[in-house]
Amino acid sequence: MSGKDIVAKVKPYRQFLGLNLWDDISIKIMDPEASISSLSYLLVKKFPSNFLGTRDGFTYKIFHRLCDNIPGTVVVIKINGTNEILDGYNPLSWISNDQFKWFATTDIIGCANFRGPFFGKYFYTRYDIKQWNYVHNDADYEKLLRSDEISLLIDEFKVFQVLKN
Repeated sequence: MSGKDIVAKVKPYRQFLGLNLWDDISIKIMDPEASISSLSYLLVKKFPSNFLGTRDGFTYKIFHRLCDNIPGTVVVIKINGTNEILDGYNPLSWISNDQFKWFATTDIIGCANFRGPFFGKYFYTRYDIKQWNYVHNDADYEKLLRSDEISLLIDEFKVFQVLKN
């Protein structure tokens, strides 16, 4: 990752990373051989699971009941038939009242009362959280996930909250 990418994509999250990790990142840029010790706390940290599709069911109603109004969540999905894991961080709370919330570094994060989460305008789930829809749009996504419009089935969908110590 270039220094320009770090300033643009990592620095905005430094308040969540903590001072020690931010220092380690800076040191690693200056000395690629340097070891990083500040990540070790993540290996033993517990992140409460608010929603697990295989445990709770893959429905938008259950998603809303368990995840609405909880700030600082990470969504992790495992794509069916591949080894792909996709994720996204929502520093705001999920809501189910047809409103959108804007966050400067992630475009649009939203939730409508008839569907689950969506990231940007073109990666979303609707009634059945096991099926996600993707339409590539160069203006909205930095990296190409697929070359065309596609529906993706998922094996797992997990939402957990990131808590400060």
